[in-house]
Amino acid sequence: MKHWSIFCWVIFFNTYLSADDSYPLIKRAADLFQKEKLEIKTYKVTQDVTSTIKENKTTIVEQRIQTGYFKSPEEYIFITKELELNGIKQILTKPLVERTTKSEIDWLSKLGLTSHSFQLLSSDNKLTKYLVSPLKIQAGYYRGQIWINPQNAKIVKILKEPIIKKREMMKYSLELNFEMNYIYQMPSHTNLTAVYQKDNLYTEVKVDVNFKDYQFNIDLTKELPK
Repeated sequence: MKHWSIFCWVIFFNTYLSADDSYPLIKRAADLFQKEKLEIKTYKVTQDVTSTIKENKTTIVEQRIQTGYFKSPEEYIFITKELELNGIKQILTKPLVERTTKSEIDWLSKLGLTSHSFQLLSSDNKLTKYLVSPLKIQAGYYRGQIWINPQNAKIVKILKEPIIKKREMMKYSLELNFEMNYIYQMPSHTNLTAVYQKDNLYTEVKVDVNFKDYQFNIDLTKELPK
């Protein structure tokens, strides 16, 4: 599984500010989020993944139960033991193992704050929304929205899409919803939508992932494959 992005906003104001001279809430959110990242050395989480692939008149639905692992600073490992394809259980002779690393720029990191503008879209006592735009066009940078709870400066939702997409990619968007009751700020549900067109072949991909049973800072030595 990979980290993915969404582009979806409505403009309410026309004032663009960098985080350096922007809103105190952004700085509060960044300080809290980075503090948590330093505290999280490892975690384990159960992921319920549904992937729907439409290609011409063919639809394939894949469902899998997988365990995700994180090792600081940016290593992700996913192990699948249960898999269904169009409702038919697949026999796995051994677990499927995927490994990946994060490549995009964290908006609330020191680099992210200085390389993006944050435009206030709307705000009330429950939710503040910002439009986030990179100040330069470069691979690994994303644009979109970040929603923050002004009461505790925690992330509620992130909507984003990559600033640079592959030529055959017509759409690639990601929505991340955060659970307020976890010890740390972690997604509870993500939704990916991607559309590709190559050689007159149109492919639409949707991936929904539900996360549960986070376990933080545990010993992964006995958990991970050798």
